[in-house]
Amino acid sequence: MNASAIEGSAAPAKKRKVSRVIFVDLLRLLASFQMLHGHTIDALLAQELRQGPIFSTWSWQRGLVSVGFLFAAGIAFTLSTLGDLAKWKATPGRPAKRWRRIAWLIFLGYSMHFPAEAWSSDPARAEASIHAFMIADVLQCIGVSIAVVQIIAHFAKRARTVVVAAACLSLTFFFLAPLADSVEPSGWARPFLNYLSHKGGSLFPLFPWSGFVFAGVAASAFVAPQGARTDARTPPPRLFALAVALFAAWGIARGVPFTFVSESTTSHAVPSFVLLKLASVVAVVVVLSLIGLRVRALPKFLQKLAGESLMLYWFHLMVLYGAGIGLGSTIGRTLSFGQTMFAAASMVVVACFVGLGWNRLKAWNRERKAPKLNELNGPQMSGTEGRKGG
Repeated sequence: MNASAIEGSAAPAKKRKVSRVIFVDLLRLLASFQMLHGHTIDALLAQELRQGPIFSTWSWQRGLVSVGFLFAAGIAFTLSTLGDLAKWKATPGRPAKRWRRIAWLIFLGYSMHFPAEAWSSDPARAEASIHAFMIADVLQCIGVSIAVVQIIAHFAKRARTVVVAAACLSLTFFFLAPLADSVEPSGWARPFLNYLSHKGGSLFPLFPWSGFVFAGVAASAFVAPQGARTDARTPPPRLFALAVALFAAWGIARGVPFTFVSESTTSHAVPSFVLLKLASVVAVVVVLSLIGLRVRALPKFLQKLAGESLMLYWFHLMVLYGAGIGLGSTIGRTLSFGQTMFAAASMVVVACFVGLGWNRLKAWNRERKAPKLNELNGPQMSGTEGRKGG
């Protein structure tokens, strides 16, 4: 779903346009680098160093990374699909390709928690492995969320219908999150109930996390109403207004007496905290949109990296936690501050090279298949040859 950079014109009469490479890709790049760096520090930093106001502040802002990814997924859906919904639905293969990607995201999410110890001689370890396999992680959350808006888009006649539905869903998933979080996943329904609550070990149940995807769908239509054709000066003030409104909503939510929050509610499911995180991410996006006014186009390698966030996510988690032999298991939380920073910087560099290599491999595969497709289509005649043959 990558969009090409749209160049500004030297002619004053023509308007520069919002480019997903500048607008969304900056957000994805920032979130990706923080993800690589943050997860490595969390996996390796010695336990005795995890204290103090600096570590607490760092931990809090690291929690915005997942919100950024989910929000960006919603924005990407709007820019790629809702700009011309009728044309998108009429283009052969595009809806089917979207559904294949949704299925791949969900499959990959479960495979990353493969129950390697399900056949362990220790019943407790076997049960824990199976339960970990059943949780809802970020990839399942994104996949199911996009599936929901995709279904709405399939039946909607106008893009505005999808946007309004997404905004309503966002508020619903935020507000009802404490109620859903009270569910205790168990029994045969555990895999499904894990999509509702954190109680079964899910890191990203749909409540409230899907709300960030839906918020991205709705917010994108507001800040870039003409999609990639929107004047580049339009998003910053609209994003700023949205951030102010969200911070105000957070303040109001803190004082609302009517709430489903209880003492057992997970902090991530508290509506006021959810709004604070979303407001903070939108505030960051305001800054990124201002940078977009100054940057004509990102370097090619950054454009490619922004499109490979899934590979970056998969690779670094495999290195840190894969199959019980990752760095998190073999080294653990034992490194000094300097050693951890070196490991984190190395992770960013290595993962970026892997992402670029994966991008090149996909390009090579497309190039390899192109001649075969041309052979299947047969020789193409020019217009003159066609008239002569007629």
